Amino acid sequence: MQRKKKNEGFTLIEIIAVLLVLAVLAAVAVPRYLTLVEDARVRALDGALAAGYSQLSLTFAQLSLQEGEAPDADTLAAAAEANPPEGDFTFAFSADGDVITVTVSNDEGNERQGEWTLP
Repeated sequence: MQRKKKNEGFTLIEIIAVLLVLAVLAAVAVPRYLTLVEDARVRALDGALAAGYSQLSLTFAQLSLQEGEAPDADTLAAAAEANPPEGDFTFAFSADGDVITVTVSNDEGNERQGEWTLP
């Protein structure tokens, strides 16, 4: 009795087709992933900026209660600068009139800036 040879494995065409499909998926997925990473960085900076605004509001309330009157913008900015929100971001507070500019930056050099006005 002779045994028939059994063909096992994939043909070259099948392997090339699978590689082609993987290449197309990678060509679509990698740019999308990079866009998502950049969006996440921007949203993290926006969240940190909101934390800076919250810190100003909290400091304003604390100083108002301690002193019995509302603090001026310079005093408030200095107090917020001395006690910035915790996290992976660097905060800077600067006053100009009744407006305090909040600047948030991360280790990668990305920066976001916004203004908070005294109530």
